[in-house]
Amino acid sequence: APEVAAAAAPVAVAEAAPRVMSDVKFTEYKGYEPVNPQEYLYNEDIPEEKYVAKEEFLKDQAKSSSVLLVFMTVFLLSFIILVVWLGLIGACKVKDFCNLLDRGATSPDYNYLTFPYNIPVVYVWGGITTGALGLFVLTLYAFTVIRKDVGTSRMVELATMIREGAIQFMATEFEFLTVVVIVIFVLLGIG
Repeated sequence: APEVAAAAAPVAVAEAAPRVMSDVKFTEYKGYEPVNPQEYLYNEDIPEEKYVAKEEFLKDQAKSSSVLLVFMTVFLLSFIILVVWLGLIGACKVKDFCNLLDRGATSPDYNYLTFPYNIPVVYVWGGITTGALGLFVLTLYAFTVIRKDVGTSRMVELATMIREGAIQFMATEFEFLTVVVIVIFVLLGIG
């Protein structure tokens, strides 16, 4: 039993001078926390981040556009009217459109008279009609895209930040281009 009593007896420790450690912050050790995703064993071990989007970025959630509907209607009506007009021109029902001669062949105002030829009016109006159809399809496609789901709030926020960055980039580019165009305009005017 004397061995046990000797083991249980307190060991006298010489007291050292007290240390002042006002700048040192002590934290409780809670174990190792992984620093980057490569240190996790499995993807499901990665904690999910809770993200809350800012309200100012969630403004692009329109499902309809009255401006697009108006333009779509205008382009559709224009296309219908131009198809009827093109049919009348093609059938020579409109006076003087089938035998319309080039002005350079008949006018004394031109120094160099050309041979007389008919202006291809049907092709000109056909191009205008095709342009109206293209504008109608464009507005229809834009309206269809607007009606699609915009995605999560994070996707909307990223898309809005990209759009606002692009607008800012274009504004800066236009500022520089305006200066360059004015300089070129002045130099060409002087020269």
